[in-house]
Amino acid sequence: MHMPMRMVALLGALTCVLGVALTVADPAPQVAFASCEARPIEQMRDEADATAIGTIVEIGPVASRSGGQSSSDLQTYWLDVSQVFDGSVQELIQVQGPQGQGLDGAAQGRSYLLFLRGETPTFTSDACSSIPLPIQVSEAAETVAGWEWTAPEPGGAEPGGVEHPRAGIPWVAISLGGVIAAMMLLLVRDVQARRRRAAASRS
Repeated sequence: MHMPMRMVALLGALTCVLGVALTVADPAPQVAFASCEARPIEQMRDEADATAIGTIVEIGPVASRSGGQSSSDLQTYWLDVSQVFDGSVQELIQVQGPQGQGLDGAAQGRSYLLFLRGETPTFTSDACSSIPLPIQVSEAAETVAGWEWTAPEPGGAEPGGVEHPRAGIPWVAISLGGVIAAMMLLLVRDVQARRRRAAASRS
């Protein structure tokens, strides 16, 4: 039975379109959020002064720059850093971001992969330069799992109104955030190992 010429032409056109799409597609894993430009995760890392994983321990009040509410007002977060991929980062850092565009879904005990600008212990970051953990884009998660990391430097920024940097902090929430971050990295490494074993068995 012969395939109708119209169907043959349609399949040919679809094949050409697919070929072009595969040719121009960027293989680098990209991350995008609402109102944020999609960027390869390695580009986000290259553009940052420091890259680290941190867990929110305190959220400060909004600091007004104009005396009233403004889009330029800053939200301040203090984060306990567990892993440093690039740059000089201390154990406890202060991160500021624009009000309403700060760390996505910010809450005490929530962990983030942070692409930071500034110098330790005070940085800036926002929803477009931070990724809540666990990372939802599998390719990006695999990329991060391959990054080498070190422990943060001692010391850091003391949260306002707290006598000791860790006094009164909900350690259960902080520990849970750290566990989630560690489990995410271990899971991605396990997936990578399984894929390598599967590829070796096929060859």
